[in-house]
Amino acid sequence: MKPEQIYEQLTDLAEKLRIKVAEKNLRQVGFRVRSGLCKLQGESIYVMDKNAAVSKKIELLAGCLSRYPLDSLYVVPAVRQVIERHRPATLLSTEARAGEDPPAARAEPPPGNGAPEQKLT
Repeated sequence: MKPEQIYEQLTDLAEKLRIKVAEKNLRQVGFRVRSGLCKLQGESIYVMDKNAAVSKKIELLAGCLSRYPLDSLYVVPAVRQVIERHRPATLLSTEARAGEDPPAARAEPPPGNGAPEQKLT
């Protein structure tokens, strides 16, 4: 799919999730403003910098949508892959750990400096 098509699919998906994507010229504000999700009078709005490159818009919106449950919605496979690639590492690691034993990094450290204990005779 072309980047423009992916971005259009992402905005359509956002609307299905009741998130309005509003492209605004954020350079006219007079101070530094970034794209992002906000709530205004109970409505979820993703304010997108209309001057951003399409690849940046895809990255931002896919990152936002990756935090929502999408299992019950049909998402074009190419778009679903884009969303999965932009899923934050914290969400990925949480899902990967579900139902597994804790990793060794969480186990108690060995006594002393980590070297095997030796008995002195």
